[in-house]
Parts: sequence; C-alpha cells; structure tokens
Amino acid sequence: YQYVQKAKPEQLSAAMLLGTCVHAIIQKVLEAIIASEPLPGVDDLMVTYRKKWTEEAKDIPVQYAKGQDAQTSEATAKRMIEAFLASDLACPPGEIIGIEETFRVKLANDLPDLAGRYDLETHADGLLLITDYKTARSIPENDAAEEMAEQLILYAQGCKPIADQLGAKIRLRFIYISKTKEPKVEAIEVAVDTDRIERSTALIRQVFKAMESGHIYPAPS
Repeated sequence: YQYVQKAKPEQLSAAMLLGTCVHAIIQKVLEAIIASEPLPGVDDLMVTYRKKWTEEAKDIPVQYAKGQDAQTSEATAKRMIEAFLASDLACPPGEIIGIEETFRVKLANDLPDLAGRYDLETHADGLLLITDYKTARSIPENDAAEEMAEQLILYAQGCKPIADQLGAKIRLRFIYISKTKEPKVEAIEVAVDTDRIERSTALIRQVFKAMESGHIYPAPS
C-alpha cells in the first residue's frame, strides 16, 4: 500500500537538515569501522556534511532560527562530530550487523507491512543492540527518552527474526548528541515493552482504516 507520495517541501528546517547531515557523518564513521579502516578525520567528515547539505537543500530554501545561518549550522555540526569521535560511543562493541538498513514487519494480518529503517544494529554477548541516533538541543532525561521510544520499540519487532536466528535478546538504545556550545554524547537505553507494541498496533489500525475510508484531512496550510 502506498497512500502518501513524498512531496518536495516548500522549505527545510535548518535544525532538521543539520540532524540529517550529522546522521550521514555517523554512517560514514560506522562504514569505516565495518570495513576495518581508520576512522575518517573531522575535515573529511565535514566534506560529507557539506555534500549532504547541498543534496538535501537543492532548490529548496532553508529556514534558520533567529541569529543562525549556514555558517553557524556548520560550526555546530563540527563541534558535534568532534564530540562524537572523542566519545566511547563512536566505536560500538561487538559485530556490526547492519547500518541504515530498511526492514518490513507485519504487526497484524489486517494491516499492511510496516516499513522502518534502523541506524545501527550490533551483536555481542548474546545481545542484539538496536541503536537510534538523535540530535537534540539537550540530552533528555531517561523518562523523557522512554516516552519517545515508540518507534524504536516497533523496530524491535522488525529485527526479531535476526535476534531469533542469533539466539540473542534484543536491547534498544538512543544515542543523543546535543547541539549545544559544548556538545554532549550520551546513550540512553529503553525497554522492549510488548504492551506498547499492542497500543501502537491499535493506533496504526485506526489510522489505516481512516485512510481506507477516505477520511483525509488537509493540513491548515
């Protein structure tokens, strides 16, 4: 089923664009690790940043926050990646199973497959660790991160066949990189909650039925 065709936005948020570019940088670091190559330096990674920024913002105006521009965004990205490379979290332990991999999972027979894309999946010591990287203005408290974990919890369903094949237990975590003057990098684990999977499935079912019935409401804009 394809109900929504991705449309070209009228403008891009600089904050979201920064997050997209930092994800591209992290992917490049992880790909070097899986290839047993030296980690790329900051200058090389900033080339990746500029390339991704140019690709995403081609012919689309970028909306900046007050007092911000392309130069300040790039300076923020550089500080963030320097902090990431300096942290222990830059080199995940164990075997890398996948980087930026797309998957599909069937939550229920009356629903179309749910498609997802996880950032990183690693295997070590009988654990399959699914990691989602986040850029944020600040590192949230553990409870706040837990509340935002719905998507990551559904990822656990998509990765369950791999975990079963490996005989591994699934663990989930966010790795946050703050967009502050002195960026911080922190990992926050969240629980695999089967009750939340059921609640999410029920919500998705309501949305899906509304789509089938043609109940589509235009955005105020």
